Amino acid sequence: MVRGLVVLAFVLAAGCGRTPIYFDDDDVAVDWTHSYGVVRVRFRIAPNITYDPLVGTGRVVVELDYLDCILDFYASNPEWRSDGAEGAEIFDAAAGPDGLCGIGDTNGLSCDVVEIEESVEESFRLRVVYDVRGLTEGTQVLFGPLPKRELTQCESIVRVGRNEAFQGFDPAGALLWETLSFGPDKAAADQGQPIEISAIAP
Repeated sequence: MVRGLVVLAFVLAAGCGRTPIYFDDDDVAVDWTHSYGVVRVRFRIAPNITYDPLVGTGRVVVELDYLDCILDFYASNPEWRSDGAEGAEIFDAAAGPDGLCGIGDTNGLSCDVVEIEESVEESFRLRVVYDVRGLTEGTQVLFGPLPKRELTQCESIVRVGRNEAFQGFDPAGALLWETLSFGPDKAAADQGQPIEISAIAP
């Protein structure tokens, strides 16, 4: 489960707008976007259907697989994992009010991060759960946090391992839509192109 954050502040960087700065328990500033990035996941309606499966979505779950670069990095640097001395602060910040759902670039979607779950022992993947409001075609969520090339010294890539990697639920928890298709199947931290998914009722 994601731990809570303590203090939140903002700094203004010239020409860059608002930069998220968090303070850990020792009052040390943590800028999670300095070393970690995101992958964008954009929602589309599956072709040739006469209804909108996205209507009424209250929760979205995204689960992507780590590939070799990230796995090797975490194996050599366990302190940067979500439960490590360095990584815990990063993941907490990414789940906070100026984290994945607070730094913009959602195309109008409002969301909150409910949970970030990382596995680097067996299933080698990252799972993020969002509460969403206003999910429509063309909106998107930011998925992460993912270590950047500057930290890993290689291309930090995640992969869509199965269609069930993207699912939408109504506020009561019933499955509302699943994925008919997606593309591309791989994405790197902070790359320009989003992963686009086509949603269809189960």
